[in-house]
Amino acid sequence: MLILPLVLDIAIGLVFIYISLSLIASEIQEIISTLLEFRAKHLKTSIQYLLMGSDIDSVNEIKQTKQLIDELYDNPLIKNLNHQSQGNLSYWVKTTNPWRVDTPTKVKNQLLKRLNQVKDIDLTEFKNEMEEILNNKKIQENSLDVIQLKFKQKFNQLLLKQSNQTNRQKLVKIRTELLENKTLPSYIPSETFATTLLESLQIPQLTHCYSSDKFKGVIKRLIKKLSELENLDSRNLEKFIKETKEIYDDFSDQKYKLEVSLLRVKARLNELILDNDNDETTRQNLKSIKNTFFEGKNFEILCHELKLNLIYIAQFLELDGSEIKRGEFEKN
Repeated sequence: MLILPLVLDIAIGLVFIYISLSLIASEIQEIISTLLEFRAKHLKTSIQYLLMGSDIDSVNEIKQTKQLIDELYDNPLIKNLNHQSQGNLSYWVKTTNPWRVDTPTKVKNQLLKRLNQVKDIDLTEFKNEMEEILNNKKIQENSLDVIQLKFKQKFNQLLLKQSNQTNRQKLVKIRTELLENKTLPSYIPSETFATTLLESLQIPQLTHCYSSDKFKGVIKRLIKKLSELENLDSRNLEKFIKETKEIYDDFSDQKYKLEVSLLRVKARLNELILDNDNDETTRQNLKSIKNTFFEGKNFEILCHELKLNLIYIAQFLELDGSEIKRGEFEKN
């Protein structure tokens, strides 16, 4: 009986030790992953595999996928996400890690290497200022981004001194490539990723162009039916055509949504009916045309037809190097 309490004490102690060690190991792994940005790199690689799928064998398709990912990460919604580690430990790891490209010394060397390729530019003062930054102990106590920001401020001063437009453009390109924040986010919210992906694939523009073409076709069909009415006043018809053209232009310029634009056409058609109140036959024919396009289920079907569906999107994405143009889907 005396052995049982001893066994329980040992068991409880072992469980406590194992739990403590596992928590410490997890925390150390988390710190290392955060400092070396393993999670951010793994996230970008996972997104690449997600977009590439399993059927991509062409080198050109792989290149296009990587270009799409670069566009995603250059989008302000993702570019402004910053989950990098801060503090002295983070700075020490970043500055002593030989596999990192963006250490202060390496950034300085890359800057000077690129700037030496630019003709007719005096770098003496800029070199001295960068050396002062690197030798300043107070600045070195800050994070890597702070030092890079100091470099960027001095670089902007150098840029302002250039009168040659060609040199200014080259310096802007160098600043973008070497001094802009390139820290990858370790976490991207689902809504942010979806919005960015849609923008990069130009889905909103594609949808609007498709709807614009179909909307134009609806207006043409409507005008054709109105033109077939024998007793319809030509002046009223011309006025209606002019007004519907303005409605279409407003929709093409994205001033109004699709449903609102259709309701505006319906309102103009109601005005056309009121303008022809002297001829009962013409009024009945106009009402019949209005019911065909804008009443009940017919209006719901019309709205559905004017909106782009996934089949057309898939067909468009299969087009290699295509641009979104008005009239792209008229054949459909």
